[in-house]
Amino acid sequence: MKKILLSTTVPLLFFAVTLFAQPAYIVHHQDPPEGRSGDIEIIPYDSTLIVDPDGGFVCFDVVINNYESKSVLGFVWAEVYCPATGRQWEPLNLVSMTLGPHETFMYEDGCLYVPWCIDGGLYQLIGKVGCYPFITDTDTITFYKDGGGDWDCPPNFFLELNTILPSGTVVSECQRIEGETVPGVITIGEVYPNPFNASTNIKFNLYETTDVEVKVFDLLGEEAASLVNRELYAGTHEVTWDASMMSSGIYFVEIKAGSAKLVKKLTLVK
Repeated sequence: MKKILLSTTVPLLFFAVTLFAQPAYIVHHQDPPEGRSGDIEIIPYDSTLIVDPDGGFVCFDVVINNYESKSVLGFVWAEVYCPATGRQWEPLNLVSMTLGPHETFMYEDGCLYVPWCIDGGLYQLIGKVGCYPFITDTDTITFYKDGGGDWDCPPNFFLELNTILPSGTVVSECQRIEGETVPGVITIGEVYPNPFNASTNIKFNLYETTDVEVKVFDLLGEEAASLVNRELYAGTHEVTWDASMMSSGIYFVEIKAGSAKLVKKLTLVK
C-alpha cells in the first residue's frame, strides 16, 4: 500500500486485548485534556478484510490529527467487539503520543492477529484516542473471520497471541502542553455532508496568508482530485468536491498550508 499521509512515523503496537471489564492500569490523571487529544482514522490495507479459517492478520495504518493550537500528550489504544455475541475484548496495551500544534502522525503497519480457533463471523476493530480510559475520538473497521473455530480453543488464546502488558502498569498523565503560543496555520472546520452521495463541502480556516494545497486520495494512496493549489488569504475558506463520477468508498482530504498538513476521512455512499 502506498503511504501518502505520513508526516511522522512511529511503531504501532497498541492492538492488544483483554477479557477484563475494568482497566488494569493505574492512571495518574483520568480527566481528558482540555479540547481534543486528537482525531483518529484507521486505514485498512485490504478493503475486504476477510480472515482465512486458519487464522491471519488484519493490518492497517492509523492517522492521528491534532486540530488544537497546543501540543497534546495522550494515548492510542483499541478494542475488539463481536456484534453477534456482544463480547468485547478491552485493550491492555497503550501507545502514548505527543502531537504538536496542528500536526498529523501516522502509525504504520499495525496488525491484529486473529487465531484459527476464534469462531467465524463479523468482528469490529475499534481504534481509540484520548486520555485512557476517556475517549475523545474513535474509528472502526470491520473484519470477517471466514469459518473455523474450535470449542477446545482456550478462552484467553486470543489474548496470548497479541501483546499484553502486566496488570497494574502505570499510565502517565494526559495533558495539553502549556507555554506554546503557536496559533497554527490551519484548522479543518465542518465537512458536510459526510457520509455523502455526490458532493461534499470542506471548510477550513487559515490564520495567515499562505500557499495551500487541497487534494483527495483514495485508500490506495492514489490522487482522486486536486481542489486547490494556490495562495489563499487568512480567513475561512470552503471548497466543494464533486465525486459524482467516483466509486463508493473511503477517501481522505489532505490540506497542506505552509509546513502544516491535516487529513480528514470522507465516506462516499451511492
